[in-house]
Amino acid sequence: MEKENPLRMMLMVCTISFGLEMCIAVGNVYVPPLLMQRGMEKQHMTMVFAGALILALIFLPVIGAESD
Repeated sequence: MEKENPLRMMLMVCTISFGLEMCIAVGNVYVPPLLMQRGMEKQHMTMVFAGALILALIFLPVIGAESD
């Protein structure tokens, strides 16, 4: 069984983290106008974004731990 190249493994983890961060950034730009067009109140929109940040807080360290 061959050992995984550490540089390749690190690149894979960084790519996944980059993709998640890009999804969060795109969501922060495009989702609020869509929610406001649908009539969502600002209080509920804040809860939606807080939930997304909590999920990122949970999953990004898990991905980082998998790289070790």
